Amino acid sequence: MRVIKSERRGNLVVIGVWLDESMTQPDGAPDPSYVVEMTWPVRPPLPLTPYEWVTVIRTELALTCRRALAERRGQPEPRLPDVGESLG
Repeated sequence: MRVIKSERRGNLVVIGVWLDESMTQPDGAPDPSYVVEMTWPVRPPLPLTPYEWVTVIRTELALTCRRALAERRGQPEPRLPDVGESLG
């Protein structure tokens, strides 16, 4: 995964990620079906600091991209734990 766009549009931050760099068009450009674009407000919601907001954006971006890539590869959804299930 690689960030291919990171820009500010008014009050929004727009980040585009190429999910799989091996998925290209004949001219070498990223295959659009493997590009995800997400937006967030520039200003952090209270009570987050700007540093915390960037951390939230990075975390959400990484998780969303991993899920999107898994979906494109046909991997099944991970199973959530059942109530009472031992996690150890």
